[in-house]
Amino acid sequence: MQVIKVALPPGLLGRSQRRICLQPDLIPPSAHIFLHATAQQILTLLQSQRNGDYSWQYIQRQIRGANRGLKDLLQRGWVKSYLEAPTPVRPKQKQAITGVANLPIVDLTCRQQEILSVLKRQGGEMWLQELLQICQASSSVLKTLERKGYVVIHSREVLRLESSAIPVADQNKILTPEQTAAVEAISHLTSYAPTLLHGVTGSGKTEVYLQAIRPLLSQGKSALVLVPEIRANPPTHRPLSGKIWRSRSSLS
Repeated sequence: MQVIKVALPPGLLGRSQRRICLQPDLIPPSAHIFLHATAQQILTLLQSQRNGDYSWQYIQRQIRGANRGLKDLLQRGWVKSYLEAPTPVRPKQKQAITGVANLPIVDLTCRQQEILSVLKRQGGEMWLQELLQICQASSSVLKTLERKGYVVIHSREVLRLESSAIPVADQNKILTPEQTAAVEAISHLTSYAPTLLHGVTGSGKTEVYLQAIRPLLSQGKSALVLVPEIRANPPTHRPLSGKIWRSRSSLS
């Protein structure tokens, strides 16, 4: 269980809370006469609350040695103990904007048409703030488009690993002469062969991997990339057409 808690995002596993609730209909008159001092304090505390309901953790903070008094009250049936389910984690919401397809452009300003054009080029759906930043527009312009029926502004759940809805352009970086030589040497291999790519940290080995893999993906093949540690994984997330299977390796 401890391993699972460490692996999952903070707050995902809520904890149930034990609460103590007064049973007023079962309490006889002058009940405090029959009670131990600690039980009397708990009873008085619960009676001071409108619903007669406190968390056990709160009662323990207020009354020293509350365990003995609680046991007495539970045996008499004057209080009950129950578990309150943890509050569910609310998903993170973010405003998105979606264009209405196949709608004729009528009575729109050039500025409004430009915004719709940008939205269409981005696949017809974007985060609201990203569209505002790209078009340097105000939210009132988008609300006008929504009022005219050309777009729909709505809240959408943001997934934990989800980033921007704007696709990142897939462009090769300019290689150094050493990187170019390495890519050419790898691309000339016609069969399986172990190849050592030597370079210090930050010398650009990852870009060599990606550009050596690209021709294979264009042929409909796949590639498996092993990274020695988790922090070496993000640089390999640049989108490529095809599949790259990534895995952590214990090799250095």
